[in-house]
Amino acid sequence: MIHQARRVCMALLFIISGFGVALGAFAHAQQGEIFVSPLTPPPLTVVPTLLPPTPTPTPPPSDWARKALQYISEHYDVPLESLLVVNEHERSYPLTGRTFLAFTLLDTRPSPQILEYSLLIDKETGQVEKDVAAVQVCAGLCPSLGRLPRRMAWT
Repeated sequence: MIHQARRVCMALLFIISGFGVALGAFAHAQQGEIFVSPLTPPPLTVVPTLLPPTPTPTPPPSDWARKALQYISEHYDVPLESLLVVNEHERSYPLTGRTFLAFTLLDTRPSPQILEYSLLIDKETGQVEKDVAAVQVCAGLCPSLGRLPRRMAWT
């Protein structure tokens, strides 16, 4: 118990003396004296200013993409300026021996719904196929069955 009382007294003594030193420094500052620290200041380091990243310029569309843009613009009455190519990749259908470039185009005009157009361009003939699903079905069924099933045949 006595040891605990001594610890409390010592802690109060340190707190009071620290408060007195701080009060004395404040009083000196009020008298107009300038406090000069005996410690040397840390060296100044030059911090480089960070510039915001600059966006990479969008590459111009390929010749095939221009053909896709022109096709959608003409057939769906969409201005070329508002069309954006969001996907362009090659699709091969080895059973039919055809290779296409697949495109997904986005209409960027303000609209309550997102207008997205998909089409395929045959790399060999340059023919545009706007019915992507029909090409996929035909590519999967025609060669393996030899002909279209009767219910899918075009008459």
